[in-house]
Amino acid sequence: MTFQTIPAKFTPKHLDKISNLRCFSLDNSFSGKPVENHQDAIEFAINKMDGRLQVNKTTGEGRIRLHSNLWYEFDYQA
Repeated sequence: MTFQTIPAKFTPKHLDKISNLRCFSLDNSFSGKPVENHQDAIEFAINKMDGRLQVNKTTGEGRIRLHSNLWYEFDYQA
């Protein structure tokens, strides 16, 4: 799988293409807990935690990896 990292200045134009955000963390035993307010969670992860938005337009998947014990995965509509 090849993910493309989206530069931070272009992140806002991709936010409306994200759905079905799931959080994988040590706190939830890496279960992929669905995130209800995904816009706020994504903005926090990118702006406050310095995460990078990565998308695979071919498979329609995306992720934001913050560190080894915390990341988000989502569906991406190219």
